[in-house]
Amino acid sequence: MKKKKANSIRTLHQVPMPPAYHGAVKKYADEEGKILNEAYDEIIDWFLTTAKSDPSLFYLMSPKKTSKYTSLWLSSRISNKVKKQAEKDDVSMNRVVYSAMVHFLKSKNYL
Repeated sequence: MKKKKANSIRTLHQVPMPPAYHGAVKKYADEEGKILNEAYDEIIDWFLTTAKSDPSLFYLMSPKKTSKYTSLWLSSRISNKVKKQAEKDDVSMNRVVYSAMVHFLKSKNYL
């Protein structure tokens, strides 16, 4: 699903993650003075850029028992980058997004 807002097209992603992780992203966005969509874009862009040169950033799987699907509106540019990376590494797009969230939040001491 795509949505146009403020001259940028965003794409909906439904990603399973523990509610506490979503809360950590909200806290980060609030403390940085960003809207949630901007924070998600920044986090994923950071992961896609950093993972190229840091082998310690590996793909993670969201825990089934404690995760809930969270709606993320990503910029289409970021969504396309996620799709390309997922295809290149033969993993799901959700796995790329979830891994980005966890590694970023840990690097900033939010988890």
